[in-house]
Amino acid sequence: MSLYVTRHGETDYNVKDLVCGISEAKLTEKGIEQANRLAHSLQKINYKYLYVSPLQRAIDTAQYADIHNLNFIVEPRLKEINFGKYEGAHRKCKEFLFNKNNLAYRYPGGESFIELCKRVYGFLDEIKEQATNDDVLLVCHGAVCRAIHSYFNDMTNEEIFYFQTDNCELLKYEY
Repeated sequence: MSLYVTRHGETDYNVKDLVCGISEAKLTEKGIEQANRLAHSLQKINYKYLYVSPLQRAIDTAQYADIHNLNFIVEPRLKEINFGKYEGAHRKCKEFLFNKNNLAYRYPGGESFIELCKRVYGFLDEIKEQATNDDVLLVCHGAVCRAIHSYFNDMTNEEIFYFQTDNCELLKYEY
């Protein structure tokens, strides 16, 4: 079974370089174009299951990109990390970056990267048991992609910190 993972299309928060976890951000025109290009890439993939984060930017991306017209499953464990008080802050904020580099740090009013990994890893374990012969597509977010990548690869804290998935980039993992 192959697991395909993509991050939502570009949003207004991405353009402004703002921290966006659970905040509702809207796809830009470029984000819609990215999702349409993603649909072209997905033509070669015969995924049978499509799981999507409950955040609207991921749902919108899935709707533009789903070439198989599957009834997608909204999966709460694919929701982006809750950055708490840093939601809407500039991504280059020194305090945010310092805390982001500490994977066990729980953002005030939010969650830690380790907490995010716990829920994402649990979901990935379930997928492995349920869809052993069928390909799966996930539409999610940057930190979730980082957690998924760390599930399949041994990574140092520094590698996790710098790992990034571009908007609508398609990643593939084998179970």
